[in-house]
Amino acid sequence: MLAALGRFLFGNLRRQLTSGIVVIVTCLMALFVWDTTRQAQATQNERHVQQLQALARSAATSSAVWVISRDFAGLQEIILGVARYPNLRHAIVLDTTGLVLAHNEPGRIGLYMRDTPVVPETRVVPRSESLIEVFSPIMLEDKHIGWIRIGLDRAPYNAELAEIWRRGVMYLAAGALLSALFAALAARYLTRRLDAIQRVANAVQAGESGLHVKLAGDDEAARLASHFNNMIDGLAQRQATLKESEERFRSLTEMSSDYYWESDSGHQLISCSNRAIADSMPGSPAWNALRTTMEAHSPFRNVEFTQRLESGNEHYFILSGNPVFDAQGGFIGYRGVGAEITARKLADAALRESEELFRIMATLARLRR
Repeated sequence: MLAALGRFLFGNLRRQLTSGIVVIVTCLMALFVWDTTRQAQATQNERHVQQLQALARSAATSSAVWVISRDFAGLQEIILGVARYPNLRHAIVLDTTGLVLAHNEPGRIGLYMRDTPVVPETRVVPRSESLIEVFSPIMLEDKHIGWIRIGLDRAPYNAELAEIWRRGVMYLAAGALLSALFAALAARYLTRRLDAIQRVANAVQAGESGLHVKLAGDDEAARLASHFNNMIDGLAQRQATLKESEERFRSLTEMSSDYYWESDSGHQLISCSNRAIADSMPGSPAWNALRTTMEAHSPFRNVEFTQRLESGNEHYFILSGNPVFDAQGGFIGYRGVGAEITARKLADAALRESEELFRIMATLARLRR
């Protein structure tokens, strides 16, 4: 299940971009909604506490004389005035024993409340999520004579916070949807340009040639396409060079030859099918004369040279070779063929001698006449 969900959300680059943007935007908006609601709640709580404390102190100051004189009617008027404060659940005047002297619900007058504080100082007591109470001592000439007890119903304010949270969730959902739409469009635009590169890469891998990626602009995808096209051109050039080298070598191997030879990238002979030539050719003047051509990685044909073998006799040879490159276009050495032409050279020399002797004899014959 989790693996299938992961493939659905992150199966390709487009989904990764879309999912990543949606997750980031949703988390940021959720954090913003939560922090806004929390700050609103904290601000509201602080404001309510300050207002209740001010209201309780004012009521305590106003009722001090009425408590000491036991004027219950005056205390009741004070409490009924305090009870007009919005969302006030109760307003009570107590003496130091907890006896209810005045109450916004007159039927509770005369009852006792045993949960009053011990120390005569203003206190805030959170009773529940929907109720907060403030106790303020009634003092007369530094003498503690009673309490003002006010309770605030927070249910309406909590409902307002819930409405803020609900709207925040709605905005969160709308933001997530809009970010998903934007991310999908952006990912489609970006990956569509990458798909163009991928299609050409697949075609080249399948053997097609002469293809190029055509992307306008100067963004990362366009620059990547340009580099990719340069790579294709370089690969095609290396393949053409390699093919040409192979064809040249094939043409050499198809001609009549006495032996085959091969050298490395340092132009050292590494193999030769004619042992006598293999032992005598390296270091010879003819081989050294080919160095310039071989350093330029150029082909050569029918280079003639004379070599004195261990027998002491001079032999004549012709040598042909082609440079060889690897798949990346790197030079790896030479391959070629050779043939011994000693018999032909000797026949040519004998023919020239015969021709010269015939010429001399013909001249002598003319002179004799």
